[in-house]
Amino acid sequence: MYNWLKGKFPNAFVEFEVYIPTTRQIADIYVEHQDGEYEGMKWAFEFQHSSSYHCPMGRTS
Repeated sequence: MYNWLKGKFPNAFVEFEVYIPTTRQIADIYVEHQDGEYEGMKWAFEFQHSSSYHCPMGRTS
């Protein structure tokens, strides 16, 4: 996702593990748009992983 965001928005600040003071959280991937149609927008992505995923349909693939 990081590489895709960097390629899709080459003028944006895209970085891993960025501390966000207002929420006192660390975003897995943080995007801050500098110009264009998304200028001023900030996105934070958080990924969750669980080794004990349970598929409600009984399938895991």
